[in-house]
Amino acid sequence: MRVDGRIVLLGFLLLTSQAVESAAQVNTERLRRDDLPSGLSGSADGSITLHSGNVDFTLIELGGRLDHSGNGGTTFLVGRGDLGFQDGERFTRSGMVHLRQVRGADGRVAMEFFGQADHDRSRRLSLRALVGAGPRIRILERDGADIRWGTGYMFEHERLDLAPDDPHPDRTSHHRLTTYLTANAPIGEEGAASATVYAQPRLDAWGDVRLLAEARLAAGLSDRLSLTVTWNLRHDSRPPEGVARLDTVLKTGLAVAFGGG
Repeated sequence: MRVDGRIVLLGFLLLTSQAVESAAQVNTERLRRDDLPSGLSGSADGSITLHSGNVDFTLIELGGRLDHSGNGGTTFLVGRGDLGFQDGERFTRSGMVHLRQVRGADGRVAMEFFGQADHDRSRRLSLRALVGAGPRIRILERDGADIRWGTGYMFEHERLDLAPDDPHPDRTSHHRLTTYLTANAPIGEEGAASATVYAQPRLDAWGDVRLLAEARLAAGLSDRLSLTVTWNLRHDSRPPEGVARLDTVLKTGLAVAFGGG
């Protein structure tokens, strides 16, 4: 499938708006959609948080995606992120745009081609750009549960905004192996569980590795109320000075459905 240049342009406009979410690694399994209609579809969202009083801050969050399904393949383009100011000073800015094409998505073995650009002020990341490709294999699919494994090659370039005395290089280009294992399973009639683990070691220095893990549980508390719990772990074996090697995040939330008969 030929990707329309206007789709790519929209994605990079999302990035350069400096209001897209990011992280050095992104769990693309969470970005996939299994219920795609044929043809082109999309969505967009955004929010502005204004807080005044003891703490004055403004937080802008934007996001959007485009999907195309047909001819035995799927393509999606996703951009998300944030831009925040506190007492007139910018305290956060991160951005990510990810483009991925999957050929043979309905078969046991599919081929994936992907590209990404992102930045994250909190990690001193001015720009990260990567491209890659590799197979995605369905290991198990039964009773609504599935396990898939993917691997491939990835070229990565980074530009960092470092302190003058930081010995870490401010520009790097590396070849990495990217591999992941992902599993999804239903729980009862309303619940679901999922887990994904990524490993991305450098091909010329296996000790330089980045890990990403995410687990998510959604449980139906009633016909209209559900609980979600998400846990994330991110590890970088060789981060810039002053940036922690390990980050973990635990999120809980409630969702309420209404309407209907």
